[in-house]
Order: sequence, then C-alpha cells, then structure tokens
Amino acid sequence: MAENVHRKQIVYGIIAPAVLETAELKMSKHKHEAELVKKALVVGAVYVKKRGYGEIEAADSHKLKVEYIYRALVEDKLIQPLAKKDISIPNMEHKLALWITRQLPSDHPLVAGH
Repeated sequence: MAENVHRKQIVYGIIAPAVLETAELKMSKHKHEAELVKKALVVGAVYVKKRGYGEIEAADSHKLKVEYIYRALVEDKLIQPLAKKDISIPNMEHKLALWITRQLPSDHPLVAGH
C-alpha cells in the first residue's frame, strides 16, 4: 500500500484517516484547561487528605502537587495511567483536567463552555 496523507489506519479498533505518517495522536485541550487544573488541584488535595495519603502543603510546588494527585488518582483507579513514555507534567495536568470535568456538574461554567 502506498504511504500517503489520506491512508486509513486502525486506531483503537476504529478506522480513522491518518493526518500525517509520523503524526502522534494528540490530546485535545479544553478551552478552560488551566482553570480546570487549578480546580482539580483544590479538589484533589481534599481527596488525597480524606483517603489518608497525606496532606498537600501550600508551600509544595505546582509540579509536586500535580504529580502527587495524579498518582493518587491512578492508584485508586479513578483515572487511567499514562503510558510510561508519555509521563510528563503537561500530560498529567491534562488527565487532571479531564478528571475534574467529570466531577463537576454539567452546568458548571468551566464545563459548559467546552
């Protein structure tokens, strides 16, 4: 089969057009993702404290908070873990944004705007 831009490939059992031969599947970013991450950190801090995983301090770095909450949610199987090659703070933030989107009511301003 000739390799070209419009070639079809199977992705997770669904046939989808390939945009580029070397293109990676990218996660779509939510319009309010930065605000959703902030909300996820607040809600996630309460969650990890109630689960007994410890307490997140105000002095903890943003990176530490994101990784700590992400790993707690993965441990409790509330979010699917990233592949080892995809583990990064931006990808963890994206996962937290997706998680908090499912926790908020559908009429919440951060969710309704998507």
